[in-house]
This record gives sequence, structure tokens and C-alpha cells, in this order.
Amino acid sequence: MDVEVHEVVLPPALVVVLGRLIDELLALHDEPPGTSDPVWDRLYPVTSSATADDAEIRELVHPDLVTSRREALTAIAGHLETSVDSADGAVILLDDEQAVQFLGAVNDVRLALAARVQPALFRDPDVEWPPAAPSRRRAAMVELVDHLAWLQEQVLASLDAETHAHYDAVDHDKVQDSDARAGDDHDDGHDGEDTR
Repeated sequence: MDVEVHEVVLPPALVVVLGRLIDELLALHDEPPGTSDPVWDRLYPVTSSATADDAEIRELVHPDLVTSRREALTAIAGHLETSVDSADGAVILLDDEQAVQFLGAVNDVRLALAARVQPALFRDPDVEWPPAAPSRRRAAMVELVDHLAWLQEQVLASLDAETHAHYDAVDHDKVQDSDARAGDDHDDGHDGEDTR
């Protein structure tokens, strides 16, 4: 059976930014936070309201989740590094499995950015995303979150129905888009500047 190849064309600047953010997520996995961290808590949320049950579930599944996410992020970082310049932008060629990995990595970056910009985003359904009157840096991060959502849509549109269904079946948390109801304009001191 022929392997379908998907061509993803990115602005060169986005390749640099996405690569940097993935590197920061990988660094976070190298040195997991010892205390509560909005990005880590979002990527690996509490599995049960009962502390003992959560600890047991984490012991069973957490190592595999961390390994799987790290492998996907590493693979996509490699694709970004080997992208080919063209008149239209930086070209990345992905098969179906790699395209699904790419979607997951981009989604993780979106989750990380949103968790840094607005930690309450995933806890409080009664306020709006994006943050009201954000700082200039936060506004740029919100724009990047939305742009990455557009990028995911473009990749999804290129996938065949079977692969698309596979991605939908995977437990990928999705950041709510700008018309969704979500967290407040809390400043955690990082001001959205990185994902660590």
C-alpha cells in the first residue's frame, strides 16, 4: 500500500518559534517541576478527585504518557530542524503517523502557552478566553495560540478520513478557541514568555 505524504508549509519564523517552544517542553520533561506548575498540570492533569486513586493511576500510566509525549515532541523537533526552504516557506513532509504526531505536538504547545498566559483557563468555565486587556506580550501569545489552531486545521484537512478519525479518538486535550468560555487574566509572573 502506498504511503500518503502530507506537505506542511510553514513560515520560517514559525519553524523557529515552534522549535523553541518544543525544546522548552522537552526541557520541562528533563526536569519535571517539584511543585505545581501550570504547564505540567495541564499536560498531566489530575485523574481523580481522590488523592490516593490519582496517585495509583499516575503510577500505572504516567511513565508511558511521559515517554510517548517526549518521543513525539523529539520526532517533530527533528522534522522542524530538517525542513526544506522553498519559495512558499519551510516544507515538512509527513506520513500519516507523523502527521498525527505533529498535531499532538502542536496541541501540546498550544496547551502550554495557554496555561502560561492564563493558568485558570482550564479550571474556571465562567470567564472568557482570550484574556481581557492583555499585555502586549500576552496578546502575542494569544495570537500564536490561535495561529497554531489554524495550523492544526490545515493539517487535519490534509488527512484522509481514517487517519482523521484516529486522531479524534486519541485523548488530545484541546485549548478552547477565542469564542469559548475559559479562565481569567491571572498573571503567574512568567507573563507567557516561555513554557517552562
